[in-house]
This record gives sequence, structure tokens and C-alpha cells, in this order.
Amino acid sequence: MKKYRFAFPKSAFVIYALIIAAAVISVVFSALRLAEVGKYASSIPALDIVTIVAFGIFVLLLGYNLFGAFYAFEKSAFVSAQLFFRKRVQKERIYKFIIDQESGVAALYYLDPASPETLLYVTVNIKRKELDAFTEDLRRFKSDVLIEVRSAVSGSGE
Repeated sequence: MKKYRFAFPKSAFVIYALIIAAAVISVVFSALRLAEVGKYASSIPALDIVTIVAFGIFVLLLGYNLFGAFYAFEKSAFVSAQLFFRKRVQKERIYKFIIDQESGVAALYYLDPASPETLLYVTVNIKRKELDAFTEDLRRFKSDVLIEVRSAVSGSGE
């Protein structure tokens, strides 16, 4: 089945872009100091090498987090992955799926493996236009799952 990308807010993309730009600038200046280009000369080359490696790894991790976060249905489990954190929910433990139409927030509730009477949840943060396809894939994955759609109550008079 299809993988659904994690929907980061636009502000997260802006913040990540600023962090990546600062890291790239730092790497460029460290490389210029190592190469002793122009007026830049490194007094501590090891520090510049460590800076290049550290910021390089940092930029790779940020990129991996931005473009590698997803939700998917595998053979016997639902998978939520973000950076190094993977949450696997076994198919038989999935209980219900709740969607709040007003906010676009969704949550997949499942039974805790350690305590079967306890419900835990995974927040599903995907684009609103993909929510219907996600719900259909969830129904195909586990046909007896409860799906609840909550909408704003109108006309309350308050």
C-alpha cells in the first residue's frame, strides 16, 4: 500500500530552511579557513574539520526528517516513522480511527500490548486531501476498524 508523508506545517519548513542555511554557511566558512583562501586561515584545523562533519550530519538528519517521515500499512502492522523513531501497531490491536474535520487532526487508537484494556493512540498528521485515501487504505487493511468523523456543532446559540 501507499506511504503517506508526514505533513509538516509551513513554519517548520521555514525554520528547517533557516537552520540548514546557517549550517551550510558555517560549513563553507570552515572549508574556506581550511583551504586558507583569501584572508581566511584556520588556527585550529581540527575544529574546522569537526564543524564540517557535525553540520554535514546535522543537515542530512534534518533532510531525512523532513522527507523521510511517513505513515504506511505493511503486511501485519501500521507503521509511523519519523527520523529514527518507528512506531509499529499490530493489525489486531487497532481499535478505531478518529478524524476531526474542522482541524484536520486524526488519531489511530490501538490496544496497549502490555495492558489490553488501555487505549493508546498515534496522531496521524497528513494532508487533508489525502485523508480520505488514508481512511480507505485503513478500511482495506482492517475492515472491522471503527471510524469516527467529528465535525463542528453549528447553531448552538452561544
